[in-house]
Amino acid sequence: MMFSVSVIVLVVSVIICLWDWLVASKVRHQHVNQHVHDAFSAKETIDEDLITEQLKPSGLIQTVQLLLALSALIVFVDILGIETLLVLAVFVAFIFWIGYHFWFARCKKRQAIQLGRNKQALQPDDFSQYTIEQKVVWYKRKLHVETVAQTLDSLRTTFLILLVVVLLRSFLYEPFRIPSGSLEPTLKVGDFILVNKYDYGLRLPVINKKIIKVGEPKVGDIAVFHWPANPKIDYIKRVIGVPGDTISYINKELYINGKPAPQKLIGNAIDTNGFGHYWQVLVKQEDLLGIKHGIYLRSTVKAQNFNKLIVPKGYYFMMGDNRDDSLDSRYWGFVPEKNIVGKAVLVWLSWRGIRSWDWNGISHAIRWQRIFKTI
Repeated sequence: MMFSVSVIVLVVSVIICLWDWLVASKVRHQHVNQHVHDAFSAKETIDEDLITEQLKPSGLIQTVQLLLALSALIVFVDILGIETLLVLAVFVAFIFWIGYHFWFARCKKRQAIQLGRNKQALQPDDFSQYTIEQKVVWYKRKLHVETVAQTLDSLRTTFLILLVVVLLRSFLYEPFRIPSGSLEPTLKVGDFILVNKYDYGLRLPVINKKIIKVGEPKVGDIAVFHWPANPKIDYIKRVIGVPGDTISYINKELYINGKPAPQKLIGNAIDTNGFGHYWQVLVKQEDLLGIKHGIYLRSTVKAQNFNKLIVPKGYYFMMGDNRDDSLDSRYWGFVPEKNIVGKAVLVWLSWRGIRSWDWNGISHAIRWQRIFKTI
């Protein structure tokens, strides 16, 4: 639904922006030309602030341009994915920056005589030997080059910002939002976490190919990965088995290479699916080869037993801590090593949801005790 609406908004916005570019902008430039012509004729100082305002599109057009940018972002993120879109944006910004740089340098050299070196407001007496029409052309050229200079500066800034974002996101840390309760009680719905991208090796963005080996996922790690059934979707689960491990799950207890993962009863809790359904769960502490963490178990749900499952080379077995409310490797199989994204390391924000738009409601929406909690 969101994608369809965004496509419609995108098409309508493109049509309106094209009309502004082909029709309305010409009218604005005609007004500017008239103002410059009148100023030179009356031997008055050109009001450059007024010209800047006259060249701006209307508030409606600016709103449409914003809608165009937002709808294009939604559409291209859905089609390409955020990582591919960021890399493509860096490449496009770099090409435009370089292209504008060389074109602008040639333009400045070619028009140096006409433009002069004085960047202050023009006075007609400075070049009285020119006709009014020549002065108008002179000023339009000056305005054009200054506009290109501003565009060049904006492109350079955009390129550098996008480059830093891509480098940080691809090789250091990537933000991730917990969409479901499959890892409760460890991670809550609405937790915003940081994913360490270099612990499992440096990978090239988009193609996710490992170029530098650093480490490998270990049993007990919480890892983000591309879902094998649809790599465009990212999942987050706990690593239960690494290549070569033999995994068993009998009566809701794990056995790794024949060694049990002991469970200790902590108490009871209430779990929910977020759609108004609630149920009671047992809260236990599991010792997963030295990694102690909480798990949820529902006594009303039968165990999905399996015995002596061997993890193939180059694959991993993943499970959620909410054992009876998690779609994981028990249902869709192993995760290839090439699908691994990174290791969850920190909760930097936890959002419960707003109940009311006052301070108490907003304050309650944030789980303050979970901020900056290590995973």
